[in-house]
Order: sequence, then structure tokens, then C-alpha cells
Amino acid sequence: MRTLVLFFIFMAMIFAGTSSSSATGIEMTSANSNKILAEIEDLEAEQLQNPFNADLQFILGSDYWVLENHDKAIEHYQRALKLDPDYDPALWNLSAIYNQKGDGAEAIIHMKKAEAIFLKREDVKSLAKARKQLRRYFAKYHYKPEDFELQRGFFWGIFN
Repeated sequence: MRTLVLFFIFMAMIFAGTSSSSATGIEMTSANSNKILAEIEDLEAEQLQNPFNADLQFILGSDYWVLENHDKAIEHYQRALKLDPDYDPALWNLSAIYNQKGDGAEAIIHMKKAEAIFLKREDVKSLAKARKQLRRYFAKYHYKPEDFELQRGFFWGIFN
């Protein structure tokens, strides 16, 4: 329960935004940075007690992302996905981080994974948002959707 509350508090902080140029919209002051570092320390300790909590990994990833420590953020989002492969917020954030880093292929791959989850769940609103983001990525990085489709070989036609 505590983890869920922290998650919603953190997400409210992200979506509130400020005038900062930070990708997450949170103005990084010394006080904010210290507060987030203290939260990370608490969450790292909690992680030892709850090693199979995908929400906890997601929150840690989000905290590291706010601090612009992309490598640690990616590490925690990937841990969340190992615990729950259908954890779409982690896929969405991974896509955004890779976009920030200028790695269009990884941004598209993670958003396509999120798109597949939304399609499976029949979540039309989220599916539309994912596809809109994919169109932006395809245009920005000069890719085509077919660049990310698996080729179906000879046996595909025989067995399907």
C-alpha cells in the first residue's frame, strides 16, 4: 500500500510540471534533489524486504530519471519488466528515456511492446496514445513501421 501511495505522489509531481527544462518537468533544486535521494535510500532499503515488487522498481526508476541518472532508471524499469512483463508504465518510460538519449530504435521497440500490451487488453485510449507516439518517433528518427516488423518466412504461409 505504501508503495502505491508513493507511486501516485511521485506521478503527481511529474505531471504537475514546472518551468524547468528537465525532461520530467520537475525543477531540480538542491532541496528537491536531497528529498529524492532520501526517498531513493528508503526505497532501496524497502526493496531488500520486497524484492519481487514491480511497483517499487518502477518508482526507483522514476526517481533516478528525475535525477537524470538514465542508466539507473533504465536498470530499475527493466527489473520491473522482469517481475511483470506486461508492466506498461515501465515500457512507456523506457521509451521516453531512450528518446531523450537519442536512441530512436530502442524508443520505438519499447513503445511497440507497450502497443502490443494495449492491443491485447483492448485498451483503445492507451493504444491510440502509443500509436501517436510511435508516429512521432518514426518521423523524428526517419524509420518506417515495417523496419520493426519481424519478417515472416516460408513456413509462416504453410502453417497459417
